[in-house]
Amino acid sequence: MKKFFTLIAGMLLLSGSAFGQARWTSVIKNGDLEGAQDPKWSSFWCHDYRKGVEFDPESGQEYQDGDSENGQFRGFAEIVEDPANPANHCAKVIIRSEAEADEAGNKVSPDGSSSLASWDCQFFIYANEPIPEGKEVRMILKVKGEKAGKFETQAHWKPGDYNHYVMFGDQNFGTEWTLIETDAVTVSADQSKEADGKFFQSVAFNLSTTTEGNVIYFDDIDLQVRDAKDPAEFEGWFNFLRNGTSSNDVQRLNTNYTTFTGRDGIDGVDRPARIVNDPIDGQPALNVTTVAWEGSYDKEILDEEGNPKLDDEGNPTFETIQYFNKIYKDQQGNDSIAQKTSIDDWETQFFVSIPHILNKGEKIKFHFWYRADKPTSLDTQIHRYPGDYVHWSFVGSLDVTEEWQEYDNEITLPSEANSQSCWTMAFNCNKGKDEVNNIYFRFDEFSVNSAEVKEEDCVLASEDIIWQLPEMGSDDPVVGKIDLTKAMETLGVDSPSGLMDGVILASLKNDEGNTIWEEIQPDYFVDASGNSAEDGINIAYDDELTEGNVVGFNVYNDKTEVTGTVPAKLIFKKYEDSAESGYARRGWSYLYNISLMNKDAYEQAMGVAVMKAVKADGAIYDLSGRRVLKATKGLYIKDGKKIVIK
Repeated sequence: MKKFFTLIAGMLLLSGSAFGQARWTSVIKNGDLEGAQDPKWSSFWCHDYRKGVEFDPESGQEYQDGDSENGQFRGFAEIVEDPANPANHCAKVIIRSEAEADEAGNKVSPDGSSSLASWDCQFFIYANEPIPEGKEVRMILKVKGEKAGKFETQAHWKPGDYNHYVMFGDQNFGTEWTLIETDAVTVSADQSKEADGKFFQSVAFNLSTTTEGNVIYFDDIDLQVRDAKDPAEFEGWFNFLRNGTSSNDVQRLNTNYTTFTGRDGIDGVDRPARIVNDPIDGQPALNVTTVAWEGSYDKEILDEEGNPKLDDEGNPTFETIQYFNKIYKDQQGNDSIAQKTSIDDWETQFFVSIPHILNKGEKIKFHFWYRADKPTSLDTQIHRYPGDYVHWSFVGSLDVTEEWQEYDNEITLPSEANSQSCWTMAFNCNKGKDEVNNIYFRFDEFSVNSAEVKEEDCVLASEDIIWQLPEMGSDDPVVGKIDLTKAMETLGVDSPSGLMDGVILASLKNDEGNTIWEEIQPDYFVDASGNSAEDGINIAYDDELTEGNVVGFNVYNDKTEVTGTVPAKLIFKKYEDSAESGYARRGWSYLYNISLMNKDAYEQAMGVAVMKAVKADGAIYDLSGRRVLKATKGLYIKDGKKIVIK
């Protein structure tokens, strides 16, 4: 058996971010304010009204107009002890009130106004290097004030050398430490005025947003930069439909392919698509049967006053009304028929749903074959889930003949694709209404550029595991074991050697501030929140504990106090040892959600772990709110109600 936890170089699991994009790089010094107390060593500057600051004139620091009593101090930010925790250091800025500014006689006011300007007092993050146009930048820090408030952010070249009035927008804070994590911003030409010989190197905080004054503290500050370029494309594509159309793939067909038709579907509900042997070649194909006019009657034409409209000879006039009988369920659940005199193009629809959220600008490779009993045409749409319309065109309209035709194109998704988290393509099949028509499909792949595939897209199923943590400081580990049988069955391998080495994931925050999971080194350390750490809780694979399909682990806890649960994740893939397969970066996977619990939480939770599948069919959800591929035994949510699968 292969040794587990082999590091897969370069594998980065970022929800909402693409593979191949450069990692964030910090461009500041002493962000925790705990380094050398010489303020010149830090990356933080300040324009405030501290008095009597001693400084080296060659450092670039100064008092405005040389007035150390009333002038504005322009230099390094003051590093002090945190008033609530003397063991912690932070930056402190004193913001004067408007009354103090008036008394000093040097109030900074906006043009044409007598009010106090928000930039009367400022704090600066002064990067180690200029940040040119086109780079992506984000900011992370903690803030608190003696009074709650807000500050504005601007782009400067050097501190006080203004470029643009907007950098990360306005930020709010309270009287306790407030964590601020901004979205990534691509530096614009206005923010980095390269044409004028300037760059963007400083984030300015305009602190005088209140007339009453304040004292504001900053800590754990980071400014990060990365290249804002298109992700590198890996070889190949990821096929979300796996093996195309096959007669025995019932589980997948019930998930990926559904139909709604006015003839044999319940009104408003999509049903699994039918799979048949095509009359032409006898091979498996997905079949959709359209509706058509079933009869007609003559309806008397009335004038505007409701009287019969007569022809030139004084005879009543009639129009021919076509209709079809739409099947629906009555309140008792019995089949009933409603006579309809209109048939929309979408009266019969065929849906392809995939376990992947479609993103604007994403490249899709869509390959399928199609034909019909009679010539017709098909419109394609983007839906959120089957029947939840979003956009009128996916791959446009298709002319359909009685012979099999191939569609094989790469498209770029329009902006509407991710406006509502879409994952479904719809075919409007009822463009021909005079006769019932059988339309057939075969799908080889519905794939996206592999650089866009996120690891969570590739999870076929997951299993919850609970392990007990040893007491903090205990020399003896607690043994944890995982039975790989379900993973082997799901991924289609006969023995553990058919599984790629397990990869452990640790939690962190992505660009949007959401929790994501990233691969970490085989020596697995996390803190009490499940975040990757240099020291803490350690999970180590133990070959001596591994037997048959069961792999064993030792869990150590030298000095991490846990009051509840620490999350961890372990992912397995089918082993395909070839460069062409690209198994290291894509391929279907099986996920173990591990809950590391202290003794009390472990004893309370024993027996509640259940097997759950996580892929979407738009109808059934597990208790974490994830759409499921196939509901195995356990508790689920359907139509807003809990259901039990036995």
